[in-house]
Amino acid sequence: MAKNNKKIKNELINKYGCKCQICNKYFEKDDLCIEHIKAKSVGGTNKKENLSLVCRSCNSKKYNYNTASFPIESFFNRPNFFLKLYGYERKNGVSNKKLTLENIEKMENQLEEKLSILRTVKNKIKEM
Repeated sequence: MAKNNKKIKNELINKYGCKCQICNKYFEKDDLCIEHIKAKSVGGTNKKENLSLVCRSCNSKKYNYNTASFPIESFFNRPNFFLKLYGYERKNGVSNKKLTLENIEKMENQLEEKLSILRTVKNKIKEM
């Protein structure tokens, strides 16, 4: 970790303690990562007010996503994380309820299409 990152991490630990800001569990200092509250890929910056501390697990699960862009495969592997991530976004003023709900509706539509295919195949097999 670069010297500047160590300094920033220590400042964040002074602000948040050794607590992951997504799952709210406590960790050793070395098990926490600096996280962009608003991902750089969607316009976030490296300014201190856009930085937070999260555990390695939450950092890995979040990747570059937010709840408005979370992929369906990841959602079903970790629905509780999705809820925690939305709470984290709300707490930090970067949530977008409308886009998050649109993403969930998109997932619902994808599932309905897959269910339709399953039912069609099932019925064809019954007819054979």
